[in-house]
Amino acid sequence: MNNSGKYIKLVIFLTIIILSLIFFFWEGMSTYLNLFSSPGEISVPNIVGKNSNNARSILKKLNLELLIVEGRFSNDIPENVILEQNPAPGRTVKKGRDITVIVSSGPDLIEVPNLIGKELREAKIMLANFKLSVGNLRNEPNSKVEPEHVFKQTPEAGQRVKKMSKIDLYINSGAEPDITIPNWVGKNISEAKTSINKLKLTISEIKWVSNDESSQGSILKQSFEPGEKVYANTMVSLTVSLGPASELKEFKQELFNYTMPLGSSNQSVKIVLSDNTGSSVIYQGNNSSGDEIQVLATGFGNSEIIVYLNDQIDKRYKF
Repeated sequence: MNNSGKYIKLVIFLTIIILSLIFFFWEGMSTYLNLFSSPGEISVPNIVGKNSNNARSILKKLNLELLIVEGRFSNDIPENVILEQNPAPGRTVKKGRDITVIVSSGPDLIEVPNLIGKELREAKIMLANFKLSVGNLRNEPNSKVEPEHVFKQTPEAGQRVKKMSKIDLYINSGAEPDITIPNWVGKNISEAKTSINKLKLTISEIKWVSNDESSQGSILKQSFEPGEKVYANTMVSLTVSLGPASELKEFKQELFNYTMPLGSSNQSVKIVLSDNTGSSVIYQGNNSSGDEIQVLATGFGNSEIIVYLNDQIDKRYKF
């Protein structure tokens, strides 16, 4: 056999060897990948802000599972809307993985207690204990309960409301109204406060408005007409002048926060605002240890907030 024939046979033999090696390598790699490769991986979608039912459907299509691990109260985010997720959006995970989420439980609602038949003072304490407050007070004759006791409330008992909501109370006057509303328009707010306290009325709101024609602290409007007859504890609202623009620098507002100290579960707290127009109670109730109390204080000139805890001064704050 000549050299040419030998060369051809060698080339054919080497070609067969190389093709065989390629075949076995390919088969080996395929077997390895089938036996040892990890399952398919998926990029986690962003489900924050979605309703949990919608999010569950989205994940299910990607072979992922939704797992709710916590609910948090939120006054801004509707119930069952997702607040947080883990793993974060964009992370790669294996199929079948649980995506844990924290959802909104909606507003932190409180069930309104039944105040019907309660004496007014007791009703106020109950509302404070439930972290609610008294709204408008109406005094009307009613034969179903004793005088000075609640015969109607709005919202009604059993309804769920947000913390610090106001509950309007209807009180049995037991008689016709006997307090005559004086004319406070044009008088100074300090003088009006003194008059209101002497008449056993309560200031529910003071609305301050800019007015270049009236001096600072002058009453511009009152919620009851002069000469009108009302009952004790009736809520009175006043509109008061801020004075000319040049005097506005004396007007101050402060969002005051107070945390109840450790102690008994039911402590009496009163917050008083003292300024150039006099002193007035801006919060009063019974609260438990750790409760957060927040009030908006409005004052003129040298202003101070005084906190009384169980009738003893606990804190003073100037602003």
